[in-house]
Amino acid sequence: MKFNHILKFLLWSLLAAPLLLAACSDDEPDPVFQSQKLVRDVLVPEYLEMYAGQEFEIQGKGYLTGDVIRFADGQSTIDMPVAEAGPAYARFTVPEAIREAAYTLTLHRGEASQLLGRTIVRIVRNTDVPDKEGMNIKGMVYCGTEGLAGVWVSDGIAFTQTDQNGCYWLRSDKYHGYVFVCLPSGYQPEVTKAQPAFWASLYKDASHCEQHDFRLMRIDNDRHTLVVLTDVHLANRNSPLDYKQFADGFMKDAAAFAAANASSPIYGLNLGDLSWDGYWYKQSWALPECKDALAALPFPLFSTMGNHDNDPRVAGDFPAEAPYKQQMGPSYYSMNIGKVHYILLDDNVYLNPAANEDDRSYDKYVVPSQLDWLREDLSHVDKQTPIVVGMHCPVYTIGNLLGGFVLYRAFSDGGSSAGSSELAACFKGFKEVHLVSGHTHINRTMPLSANGVTGADYMIEHNIAAVCGTWWWTAQYAGNNICRDGSPDGYKVFEIDGGKLTWYYKGVGLEKNRQFRTYDMNAVKKYWASDAQIAAMGAKYPARLKDYDKVGENEVLINLWSYEPFGKEGWTVTVTENGRELETRSVWLRDPLHTVSYDAPRTAKSGAYTDSFASVESSHMLLVTASSPNSTLEISVTDKFGNTSTETMTRPKPFSNKAIQ
Repeated sequence: MKFNHILKFLLWSLLAAPLLLAACSDDEPDPVFQSQKLVRDVLVPEYLEMYAGQEFEIQGKGYLTGDVIRFADGQSTIDMPVAEAGPAYARFTVPEAIREAAYTLTLHRGEASQLLGRTIVRIVRNTDVPDKEGMNIKGMVYCGTEGLAGVWVSDGIAFTQTDQNGCYWLRSDKYHGYVFVCLPSGYQPEVTKAQPAFWASLYKDASHCEQHDFRLMRIDNDRHTLVVLTDVHLANRNSPLDYKQFADGFMKDAAAFAAANASSPIYGLNLGDLSWDGYWYKQSWALPECKDALAALPFPLFSTMGNHDNDPRVAGDFPAEAPYKQQMGPSYYSMNIGKVHYILLDDNVYLNPAANEDDRSYDKYVVPSQLDWLREDLSHVDKQTPIVVGMHCPVYTIGNLLGGFVLYRAFSDGGSSAGSSELAACFKGFKEVHLVSGHTHINRTMPLSANGVTGADYMIEHNIAAVCGTWWWTAQYAGNNICRDGSPDGYKVFEIDGGKLTWYYKGVGLEKNRQFRTYDMNAVKKYWASDAQIAAMGAKYPARLKDYDKVGENEVLINLWSYEPFGKEGWTVTVTENGRELETRSVWLRDPLHTVSYDAPRTAKSGAYTDSFASVESSHMLLVTASSPNSTLEISVTDKFGNTSTETMTRPKPFSNKAIQ
C-alpha cells in the first residue's frame, strides 16, 4: 500500500471521523497536504448506479455550491453543477445525457480543478424512496425493475425488512458506518474485481437521512460450491515476494478450479489475515494492495477480518477496524446462498493499548453486542436450515492427552467476553452447523456435538490451513509452500446440493484425490542423524533432535491432513504389505518435511526460528509398522463421502527437503 493511504488511516483514526477513503488515481497527493486541495476524503465507488433526473450525492468534504463535477468518458464530457454542498457530500442532478460508460470524474472551481476518481456508471431504475419519520437510512433492494419484498437489511446492530415494493427504512446510530443487505436465496449482488456489492458506507451523521440501494441479480444457487480460504498474509516481502507466490500459486489454482467446476456457481469465503498489520507501514502494503491482488479471482469473495487486518498504529478494537470496514466492508454479516444460511463473524478483539506497531496484541472472542446481533439474525432462520459460520480464530481446538485426543475451548471465557460455549449455545435447536476458521495455519476437523458441545444437533468445526503456508517462508528454503502441520497450502472446498454439504481439503497444485503424504521413517531418522542443518537446529533446540526417538524401525508415517481423529466413523484407512493388512494407529508427531523446509534451515541461517512458525505435533498423523525396510506398501484412504486417495509406496523411500508436496 502506498504510504499516503496509510497516513489516511492514521489521520482519520485520530480525528475519530467517518472514514472516507479517497478512491483517486495512484498519484493521489499525500493526505497530509489535503488541506491544500479543493475537497478532501473523497469516495468514488468503482461503479455508480444512477438515472436521469436523479438527485445524486457524492462523498467528500469541502464542496461548494456552484462547483462543477465533470464526467469524461474519453469521447465526451458531461458537467454536473453542485446544487447543494453538505458537510461531507455534494448533490447534483443527473442529466439526460448520462449513459453507461467508464468515466473520469474531475472537480472544477473556476480555474482550479481536482481529479476525484474513476468509476463505471450503470443506468438503473428510479429508486427514489420517500423519507419516513425517525428513519435515517433508507433504500431499495431490487432486481431489474422489480423491488424485492421481505429482504433483511442491517447496520450491524438493528434489522429491518423490505416492504412489498422492495423499500426499506432503518433507524440507526450509524455506529459501524455501513449498511448491508442479507442476501436472499436465489440472488447475488454485483461483483467488481471479486468484491461483492452487498454493503455501502454511510457518510452522513445520525441526524441526517441517506439512501443506499442494492441491485441484485437472479441466480440458481441451490447447488453451489464454496471455496474457503484463510491467512494469505500479503506484505510485499520474502523471497520470492509473497504476492508473486500468491499469484503463481493460489490464484492460478483457483482459476483452474473455477474453470473445472463451472457447472454451478462458486463463492469464496476469506476468513481473515488477508494482510499483515506488522508490514502495513514498514512495507507500504496493506488492505488496498491485498484487495488488488485478489482482483482476478473468478468468483465473488465474501470476507471477514483477522487479527492482522487491524491498523497497528491505532489502539483498541473498534478504531483499529476502521480501515478494514472502509476497504472490505462489514466485519460481521449474514447471507443466504441456496438452501444454506451463511454468517461471517469477527472473533478477534484488537488490544494494542499503546498503538504500537510492535505490540499488536489481541484477544479471541465475540463481543456481546455482536452476539446480540447474531441471536437476532438466527431468529429469522428456520432451524432446519444448514448454517455455515465463518470467523478467523478457531472456537475449539484439539489437544494431546496422554497420546489421545481431547477437545478444548479456544476462546477466552472470562470477563465480558463471549466464550466458546456461549457462542455454540446460540445454535441450540438448529439441525446442522459448520464452523469454519483459520488463524492456526494447520488443519483440524473437530466434530463438536459428538464430543459434548451444547449447540446444534450436528455441529462441527473445520479449522483450515493457510494459503500462505508458513507465512511464505518455505519456498526460499525448500521450493515448496507447506503449513506448520505439513499440510500443503490450500483451501477447503464445500460442495452443496440443496441442504446437503460435503467437503475436502484442496492443496494448491494438487488434485482432489491427493490427501496425504507418506514418510519412510527409516530414511527420516537417518536424515536427522546426519544433516548439518538438523544439527544446527539441535544445537539451539536440543529436544528437537529427539523428534522421532520413539519411532521404531521400519515404520511409516502418514500425514492425512483432512482426517477427523474424533468421530472418524466413515473413514477407511487401509495399508497392506504383500497382501497382508497392517494396523494403523494415531500418533502426535511433527511433519518431517516442514521441519526441513523451515525450522532447520531457518535456524542454520539465522540462529533461531520463529516459534509461532515452527512445526507442530499434529492430530492427523498415522503410524504403521512394516515387516522389512524394503517392502512395498499399498495405501488407500477413503473419506466419509467416498472420495479415495491411494499411493503405492516403494521402500526404501528417500527423504530430503526437496521431497514432493
